[in-house]
Amino acid sequence: MQERKICALLVIMASLVFFAPNGPALAAYDEYIEGEAIVLLKNISKTALTEDSLAGDAMREYVSEEAGKADAVAAYIYVTLSVETDEIFVLMKSDSLSTDELIERLNMNPNVISASPNAIFRVNPIPDEIEKSAELSTTEAD
Repeated sequence: MQERKICALLVIMASLVFFAPNGPALAAYDEYIEGEAIVLLKNISKTALTEDSLAGDAMREYVSEEAGKADAVAAYIYVTLSVETDEIFVLMKSDSLSTDELIERLNMNPNVISASPNAIFRVNPIPDEIEKSAELSTTEAD
């Protein structure tokens, strides 16, 4: 059950990143890891993705080849998220390209659905929630 909740949260976060009305824009991210991108690749297999298929040689070769076309490496495949969406979520890294250049190259590939910076997200409470939290902590201390 916990894994499903985490997966749902990842799907929501990924949706916010990948499916923004005007597409992901680098300027929209305050912080991201230079030379890295979160990439959504098409599932080119004729079957639904599974943990086993993602771990197989054919799929790993496909992901590596797609990364190589952009002068990058596939650093990590997000298995649970990929299985749930039937598209392949991959962290790609490049030692020679900036994030802008990497995303530009990735977006030229017809097998890439979307590519976005590996953004650093911070969850900040809303000011009202900070006040309520402070009230709760002083009330509990009494």
